[in-house]
Amino acid sequence: MSKKTIFSKLMYSISLLTILWANSAQAGSFGANLVVNGGAEAQAFLGYIINDVTGWVGDGHWGVYTYQATNTYFPLLSDPGPSDRGANFFWGGRGSQQSSAYQDIDLSFAATEIDAGTVSYDFSGWLGGLSTLGDSTVIAVTFYSASGQPLGNDSIGPVTVADRHNTTGLQQRSATGVPPVGTRSARVQMTMTSSGTSTTYGNADNIELVLTSSSGTGGGTDGGTDVVSSSVLRFFNWAEDILPDWFAPRRPQAGVISGYQYRCYQNTAACLVVGNDRLLYIGPYSNNQAVDLGAFSDFLNAALAAGY
Repeated sequence: MSKKTIFSKLMYSISLLTILWANSAQAGSFGANLVVNGGAEAQAFLGYIINDVTGWVGDGHWGVYTYQATNTYFPLLSDPGPSDRGANFFWGGRGSQQSSAYQDIDLSFAATEIDAGTVSYDFSGWLGGLSTLGDSTVIAVTFYSASGQPLGNDSIGPVTVADRHNTTGLQQRSATGVPPVGTRSARVQMTMTSSGTSTTYGNADNIELVLTSSSGTGGGTDGGTDVVSSSVLRFFNWAEDILPDWFAPRRPQAGVISGYQYRCYQNTAACLVVGNDRLLYIGPYSNNQAVDLGAFSDFLNAALAAGY
């Protein structure tokens, strides 16, 4: 397909950038992480705990801190944890032996598939604590009906001090299942518990809730998909990590419009778009015009070679 044909499909009566911004703010899609700011990267760390955290409702103690280089009271950049950990992580904070935060997620976009029993979920996160302290984290997901009645739940964690072998770090935990029929929303809540002090050193990172529909068309990179494919998500993650000044915050919601898979970045006012094995960029470096960067498969190969 020629560049002209691609652009004619993408350029509606208003700019593609406007369309993508609008869609990126709407409800989620299959195959993408539905947790907003699950990696704690939405705000820059300025040297003190962040309590007002994008996407989350905290209790005033819980918040965000940054991975350290030498401060052994917090996870170090070299400690066990996610390979794509970014700059920040969630931690329990000071002033209480237990702290928590939650966010509510609209799942109504999947109502038909959920009620047909064709939807499954993957729920995961990296959880940990500090050294020989028994502080820990549990993350739960509760599914609700349209009227707010709880229908079911699942949880991951804790990662115990024994699991960590008395060392500082995070380990991944995950759960899979099927949202109950009638589910229209979910609440993801993390709870950090101290082993005895008024500072809670439980921590977490890279929290994800992903819905998959067996009735979807799958995850190809052509113009017919209605699901964000895992290969496209891997590429997006790689691009964000190697070009953080271009694509921030990391790991925002991805989506699909007219068969084109995209991810938009509020902080840098840019979008990446994949379709028909082409990669498009829209943002300040292209004067907000869609620019064809080349074959998506070439970029994907680079991301896979880098371990994504």
